[in-house]
Amino acid sequence: MSSASREISQRNALPSSRLLEILNYRNRTSPVHAPYGQGRSVLALTQHLSPRTFTTEATPGQEAILLHDALWELNRQIEAVTIVRETMLREVQLLQQTLAAHRSAFRRIPNEILLHIFSYVVDQPPDPFAPSTLCCVCREWHKLVLNARELWTRITFELPNRRSRSDPYFDMISTARAYLTRSDPLPVSVYIVSQLQQPNADEVALPLSILSNNFGRCAKLYVFYDTLEPMYATLDALTRFPPATLLDTLSLTVGHHKPERLEYIAVDRRTEPYAFFSGHAPKLKHVELNGIAVPWQGPAAALTGLEELRLAKQPREERPSLQEFLQLLKASPNLERLWIFRSGPRWGDGECEDVQLCQLTVLRLVDVAPEITECVMPYIAMPCLEALQLSFYDHRSGQRLNSSAVLKTLSGTKNWLLKSLRLENAMFRTTALVSFLIERGKDLREIYLYSTSADDQLLDILTPSANTVCPQLMSLTLERCDDVSDCGLRIFWKQRKEGGVLQRLHVVNCGGLNLTYG
Repeated sequence: MSSASREISQRNALPSSRLLEILNYRNRTSPVHAPYGQGRSVLALTQHLSPRTFTTEATPGQEAILLHDALWELNRQIEAVTIVRETMLREVQLLQQTLAAHRSAFRRIPNEILLHIFSYVVDQPPDPFAPSTLCCVCREWHKLVLNARELWTRITFELPNRRSRSDPYFDMISTARAYLTRSDPLPVSVYIVSQLQQPNADEVALPLSILSNNFGRCAKLYVFYDTLEPMYATLDALTRFPPATLLDTLSLTVGHHKPERLEYIAVDRRTEPYAFFSGHAPKLKHVELNGIAVPWQGPAAALTGLEELRLAKQPREERPSLQEFLQLLKASPNLERLWIFRSGPRWGDGECEDVQLCQLTVLRLVDVAPEITECVMPYIAMPCLEALQLSFYDHRSGQRLNSSAVLKTLSGTKNWLLKSLRLENAMFRTTALVSFLIERGKDLREIYLYSTSADDQLLDILTPSANTVCPQLMSLTLERCDDVSDCGLRIFWKQRKEGGVLQRLHVVNCGGLNLTYG
């Protein structure tokens, strides 16, 4: 059938009284189906199908015309019914697919579980604007996500905004305000990320102005810049912020896309103390300063409840003095975790007061100069210390440093309850490490040595004897310690295992050896 004829047939198939009669065709009596219909005249057989009438008796030619009209009408009605049938079959198929989708396991997932899954996307998003993306999946998700306030609590300011390039209708400021409205009154986490070398002053000020008006709801604040100037502008703005009544995490990072800043100093570096958040941050527990040193006296008053402090990649000239560093620790008596990475105080002469960190359980000194560690540790009392990580790698020379003097200093410090020791990138005399383990290893459960000068002599000393070193040791891991031998490891494992305490010995790439005992 041609397209023109099909269009005519489709128009003729519109619902009408005539079509209803066609659909009810089998329920009505047709002269063709009537008893003895074959004996009736052509006019009688076709009168319900052809509109033609004749005043006189029809001639054979006229009867032929009537039969052609009747056949055409019947074919037209059959085609109309076929179109209706095909349309209904497509509707049936669509309804069946919809029903199958509603019966699928995915559709049966409760909203509570979906929201729990979505929370992971928001907490660690591949896209900082993940909730907006989730809203575009389907109508059900749009309604679910839009009404879930906890999914809109991550506010991100990107400078420059990468999404605006691909989506011209995206407005970062309007989006941030929408997120603040949809998450109200829940606490929010704010991320300010800039990859500009010299961002415009307005670009830095606008996110801060929006944040200032809603800072009473800010629980976490993360600021990332590639250079110091916008960071100092941000710090100046934070001094004018209202009290941070809910803030528990503050992270400031400079050079997050660079390996390290060594000697670069900002021209407008501030030397006088800062007083953030009007000097009032009662719930602040986590502080991270990465690549930037902040004058310590100002914020120290707000650090009385601090539980975790991270200092990383601070240039030498910007680091605090020893006295300022100890004052910072003294202002945080509840500190539980201290992590210093390629940073620390400047070495200084003179006597300082001891600092009591009675709650400190984890201490990590990663690639801190040995002389700084020797200078600081005698002044810090950590009676509850359980986990200690030490790394001695010089990134400028690319060499491991000698840590014997540091181990000797730590051996003479006040009592610890050390349970875990992790020593990395260290050269030491075996006697220095053994002396440390004798003094601090009575409760030690785990030792991890990575790229150190550990050898068979150390393993021999650690084997059981009358005065066993580290009697509670349950796990020993050696990685990239090339001075140990297969024979020494087997003897150590056999004798230590017979003592009934050691449960695991793991050897990774030690002179080509990869072994696991236990």
